Amino acid sequence: MKSIPATSGLVSVIIPVYNTSAYIDRCLDSVTKQSYNNIEIILVDDGSTDDSHEKCLSWAKKDDRIKIITQENGGLSAARNAGLDVCKGEYIQFLDSDDKIGQDMIKKMVFAIEENNADLAACAFYNIYEDKTLKGSMKAGIIIGNDIVKSMFSPGFFLSSCNKIFKRNLLLSETGQFIKFTKGLLSEDSVWLSEILPKAKRAIYVDIPFYYWYRRSDSLTRGSGAVRLDERAMTEITAFEKVAKNCKKVGDDVYEAANKRLFVILKQKLFAAYREKDKKLTKELNMKIKNVLKEYKPSNKVDKIVVIKFKFMRLLYRMNINAEGFALFSKRPEFVTRDSSMEELKEKKQQKVPRL
Repeated sequence: MKSIPATSGLVSVIIPVYNTSAYIDRCLDSVTKQSYNNIEIILVDDGSTDDSHEKCLSWAKKDDRIKIITQENGGLSAARNAGLDVCKGEYIQFLDSDDKIGQDMIKKMVFAIEENNADLAACAFYNIYEDKTLKGSMKAGIIIGNDIVKSMFSPGFFLSSCNKIFKRNLLLSETGQFIKFTKGLLSEDSVWLSEILPKAKRAIYVDIPFYYWYRRSDSLTRGSGAVRLDERAMTEITAFEKVAKNCKKVGDDVYEAANKRLFVILKQKLFAAYREKDKKLTKELNMKIKNVLKEYKPSNKVDKIVVIKFKFMRLLYRMNINAEGFALFSKRPEFVTRDSSMEELKEKKQQKVPRL
């Protein structure tokens, strides 16, 4: 590994904080101990009601690279947008306050961007549940053009802003303003990435799991993975409708991948609605799926069979037959693609991954 050039630019690390007192020390310990020192750490206290703010103040006294913004609770997107409003870095990184990063993440990711003249770098990650740890990874190397956007739908790329470092210019609109996160949506990262990535010409994937994503059971998006139908969770559909619309402008293969993800989200929620015997919701979801299937035309045999299987399962539910036994077409995850994977670490390897 070559050394980082002395001229490497400032990296702004934007960290929204909301009632994560139990985890913020772990997060900030990992950031302040980075082997790349030219960073500013922007903590956005989004109206915390625990002692998160006091812990942020304590860290700021110890490290003058830390800046604190305090605002009323507005959600994750509002907090990230507030960080963008004040950041000064040549590079931008987002980090959730209940996660952490490996010590060399920033150094190696910045080096990868500079060495390859890339617009952003992404890395592998640990997906850490209470009972297991998965590793998301892709083949290391350069990703070019439309393939960057298509990579959004690979589990190894991670549909999040947090395992990536972006050049500042990539995040700016034609008028020179930051492209902001949409408020009030689950999967807001997906919408934002679908606006950012089409502008990128080159990306670099670093197949080292620098990002530790802790799946807390008390978090809306990080629990057991059960399909949820509450109002907040249903905004995931709105998010991926926006993603599909943005991807349609990129190319047919990218549009197909986006519609595939939207179709999977809709069918999962539809079957959950059938199980809940929510007739109004099943009607609404069936209408949305009907519209998506007008656009989603799978190009490979496996995906075509998945659509046929869905129609068969939906028929069973309509006949009040429990279709749970038909839920798994195969053991192959629906979004594992060539050169990408989400593999479960063996017990011996798991012991090397710090737990909560």
